[in-house]
Amino acid sequence: MRRGVLLLCLLLPVTVIYAQKITVTGNWSVPNFNSQKPVEAGSDYVSSFVESASNQTLLNVNGTGGVLGLLLTGFNIQVRQTVTGPALPPGLILRARRTGEGLGYLIGLVPLPNILGYYTNYGVPKNEYLTLTSANQNFFGFFATASLSLGSVNDIPIQYRLEGLSVLLPVNTYSITVTYTVSP
Repeated sequence: MRRGVLLLCLLLPVTVIYAQKITVTGNWSVPNFNSQKPVEAGSDYVSSFVESASNQTLLNVNGTGGVLGLLLTGFNIQVRQTVTGPALPPGLILRARRTGEGLGYLIGLVPLPNILGYYTNYGVPKNEYLTLTSANQNFFGFFATASLSLGSVNDIPIQYRLEGLSVLLPVNTYSITVTYTVSP
């Protein structure tokens, strides 16, 4: 009987549960518009939008792996905006897009391209802007059937675009916080 109990314990599958964590680095202040000054009286800015650097924000997503992070690595990212201070004038819109793949890290040390993974149809495709709102929206998802990254994908680049700029906007300081949420 003792031998049967020991054998049963050894045959039980091992399940590892990870807590997911997202780290966001970067911020963006819209540059001075002196280079976009209207060229004649009564005209508007030369361009009605401004874009950040293509890697203005970097997302690091950890703890997304299956057994030892080697099988079934995956996560979904949602995004939303929160306006603090004065409300945004009608027509002033913030958009975000993923501009790259990010890197997996072999045992947390050596960066590797995510060649064994792929971005899913969850959210918007790479290089397509998503208009941010105050509600959580599906931004993108990642899935890999095999990964040596121990469940981490780092340095996923995000770019922003502010649209609707005009000399007719009320002069004020507008502040928007972008919040990213990770889920399995």
